[in-house]
Amino acid sequence: MEEEIKQNVGEKKSKWLLWLIIALIVIGVGVGIYFLVSGGGIGGSEIMSPPALPE
Repeated sequence: MEEEIKQNVGEKKSKWLLWLIIALIVIGVGVGIYFLVSGGGIGGSEIMSPPALPE
């Protein structure tokens, strides 16, 4: 019985880890595309920030 329980816990951990990795990949790709669309990091920050008001 104990061996069976350990195996089930191991399967749950590996599934949880798999979903975590998938989530990280999806977030990473999403952020990458977002930066590409907004002009790639340094250039994109200018587009994303609101325009400065003329004094």
